[in-house]
Amino acid sequence: METNIYPYIFRRKSIRRYNEQPPAREFLQEIIDSSKQMHPIVSDFKYEIMIVEGQDLRGYLNFKPPVGLVFSAQEHPLAGFYAGLILQKIDLLCSANGLGTCWLGMATSKHDDVDGMKAMVTLAVGWPDEPLHRNELSQFRRLDITQIRDFPYWDQILESVRIAPSATNGQPWYFKVKEDSIALTFRKRLDVKDIFVSHLRWIDAGIACCHLLLALQNQRVTFVTYVKDEIKNENDPICLIEIVRVL
Repeated sequence: METNIYPYIFRRKSIRRYNEQPPAREFLQEIIDSSKQMHPIVSDFKYEIMIVEGQDLRGYLNFKPPVGLVFSAQEHPLAGFYAGLILQKIDLLCSANGLGTCWLGMATSKHDDVDGMKAMVTLAVGWPDEPLHRNELSQFRRLDITQIRDFPYWDQILESVRIAPSATNGQPWYFKVKEDSIALTFRKRLDVKDIFVSHLRWIDAGIACCHLLLALQNQRVTFVTYVKDEIKNENDPICLIEIVRVL
């Protein structure tokens, strides 16, 4: 299995057309298990990922996914953030191993939820029936990097975040940047669609953090991550990265 997922940040895209043959459950479980070794900052967070057949999904579906990975979690102030962080690594693992994916923010299992946990978001997964990857960065429709950060100290790193997926491509994240730190916050809502998917903003922030951490690791930057257990307002840093050393 391919586990070097960083390059797929720059190639991954949402897939909505799939082969009728679903991926083997054993293969999907192997991907899920591999991802559990890749997010140490959520070691005290309890969650489950259920592999659900496409016909057993309910909610808003504008295409027929072969399989859904339904993410359920314990009650926690940052449950959405952690869901995005964890599931995006699974998203990239799927992309690295030939599987197409698409985030489904309004789909869950028709059947029983995991006891004591709430279903939060689903990742559609299957063998693609369309080109799996983008060929170049110009194929990403995203905000300019100047719209997601204040100072340009870490633009090479933040480019990997700029192209991260988010609900309706809203890109709700904003970075307060210094020479020795990067703070992830929310930017101000710009239009109606941002309000419509506001319940997914924390998941989007987790996705952004996933890309940020992967980019720092790829550039061999030594850093310390601080995640707040409680956020009183959206201007507070969700996640603070302190830069220790750049090799």
